[in-house]
Amino acid sequence: MHILTHSPSRTHAQPCAGTQDYCESAVVILHASTDGTHALQIWRRASQLLLAYPGVDGNAAESVLVLDYTALAGELRRDMGVDDLSTVSKPVAKMLQKLLLRNATFVACGPSCQLLLKLLRNTARGLCPSIRHVVLIDPGETG
Repeated sequence: MHILTHSPSRTHAQPCAGTQDYCESAVVILHASTDGTHALQIWRRASQLLLAYPGVDGNAAESVLVLDYTALAGELRRDMGVDDLSTVSKPVAKMLQKLLLRNATFVACGPSCQLLLKLLRNTARGLCPSIRHVVLIDPGETG
């Protein structure tokens, strides 16, 4: 599992340094590259959707984090068949908890939407004390 970051307002590679710092106002993109779609294409679509709503500040994100779970994507269908966190959802949830997110925007596209909803249903408080937005793009596509 990889996390790629883009943080124009910070000079260090890690978006959240130290054990007590929260990662404020980050955008987290759950992504599995199974169809050749790049994570930044998903972010572009999500940002267009977010800007369509009144009161949403398009420049509010301090960091854009891409959680790439491509190595686990083959097990996604089986993971979605059980209620508890399992093969894919458990390691993704642990990674998100380590980021210490606050006021985060979560973005998912296609099959990743099911994963995101499962994570939010099972571990919402542990993932992020306050969630700013959830963006689901093409949630009906199962891959």
